[in-house]
Amino acid sequence: MDKTAENQEPEQKQDGAMPEASSSEQLGENGKKALEAERAAARAAQKRVSELEELLKQRDDASKSETEKLTDRLATLEADIKAERSAKARLEAAMKAGVPPELLDGPGDDPEAYAVKLAEWKAQQAPAENGKKSESVPFVKERPEHSGAMSIDDQIVVAAQSGDTALVRMLKAMKLGKQ
Repeated sequence: MDKTAENQEPEQKQDGAMPEASSSEQLGENGKKALEAERAAARAAQKRVSELEELLKQRDDASKSETEKLTDRLATLEADIKAERSAKARLEAAMKAGVPPELLDGPGDDPEAYAVKLAEWKAQQAPAENGKKSESVPFVKERPEHSGAMSIDDQIVVAAQSGDTALVRMLKAMKLGKQ
């Protein structure tokens, strides 16, 4: 063997780490034990560092003056007040627009603008009230506009066959009211 080859260190990766596959093959039994001991020591040291950081934080908190504690409490209370004011603004905007306040939890920081958008949506959802009646179910004592409707007598028969006694009573009352 060449002496220069024996003295050469194993190739390192670009980030400075040793190649893993060749290092575990070259270590042997004692090397593997030493590597495992090194890793265990590193884990223990990391655990100790985190414990010490926690103790330092507790010590800092304990050594805070009364003024610093009150300052922290004040900051917390101010954040609570800001949240309550935001909720109040959302409730007022919902009441003004006539929408449920839960709907104002949507996007954006301006609850009034969002409430106006929801009110517009609500108006679009409502049936048109320009003199036309909706084409759904007619009101009590109204005759449907289309000719394919069943007569009250036919509706009573169908309701009785289905066992809906409340509907039968209502239809019979409607029939009596038309006479």
